[in-house]
Amino acid sequence: MPYAVLGIGGNIGNVLENIETVNSAVELLPETRIINSSSIYKTPPWGVTDQPDFFNQCLLIDTYLSPHALLGACLGIEAAIGRIRKQRWRERIIDIDLILYQNVNINSKELTLPHPRMMDRAFVLVPLNEILCENNVFGLDLKAALDEIDCTGIEKIKKSKKRERK
Repeated sequence: MPYAVLGIGGNIGNVLENIETVNSAVELLPETRIINSSSIYKTPPWGVTDQPDFFNQCLLIDTYLSPHALLGACLGIEAAIGRIRKQRWRERIIDIDLILYQNVNINSKELTLPHPRMMDRAFVLVPLNEILCENNVFGLDLKAALDEIDCTGIEKIKKSKKRERK
């Protein structure tokens, strides 16, 4: 089964509950299962900084959904939780990003893989390094990138759940 990584975050409403809702919804996707989930981290806002702190998590999943089908499913989960897309990098009830999908490279209007800004964002690299055994993905050294990025203000607030491989 191909693997993918989802980045989940939000900073308004009951974000911790929304993150749990995303986890449950991902488990219900066809031919998809969560194989590892990071801890949840409180992180300072990125881009536009005059907003509340975010809560972020990464999920490592196995899925037979195509990258575009998985993206569509994630957008559907966001909509079901109440996400309304207004402005880029502003507060949001929930956000689900497709960060990686196996060894797939895509650069289309709808989807770019690997995620083009993942190496610049501590709120992605911290949980991503926690769940990926391979620190070298697509020739990118995730551990080295994490060592070079400012992680000030990132705080683990909820430990990951250990998952049994099925």
